[in-house]
Amino acid sequence: FLAALARKRRYVFFQMGSNWGGDKNNPLVPRDAHVEKLRYMSGLLIHGGWRIRHIAWPTRIDGVVTYIDLPAHAVNGLNGEAAPVDDAALERLIAPYNLDQFPGEFYKRPLFTCTSTCLS
Repeated sequence: FLAALARKRRYVFFQMGSNWGGDKNNPLVPRDAHVEKLRYMSGLLIHGGWRIRHIAWPTRIDGVVTYIDLPAHAVNGLNGEAAPVDDAALERLIAPYNLDQFPGEFYKRPLFTCTSTCLS
């Protein structure tokens, strides 16, 4: 689906949950496995013909849920356009979002902004 979409649309905003069918006992990726989710979803997008421009997670700033971008060097590394970022470094980059402040899975989903590599 992502590949077909990349041949028809220039941009996509993508956010995928890890709770398969609503069964909390059968997640695609464990709820708090943030790096694994990031790598899994990035791989799906890149393989599907998308270049990731931004990846954001929410955090609270003055009580307001606000999405903040992951640093560009990490995004470029995930795209294969710069040196890869190892899992420990990604964990350190994700830590300031304090995702444990959110009780459910919804706010622990990265939000991707992508452009098609299939359309010029």
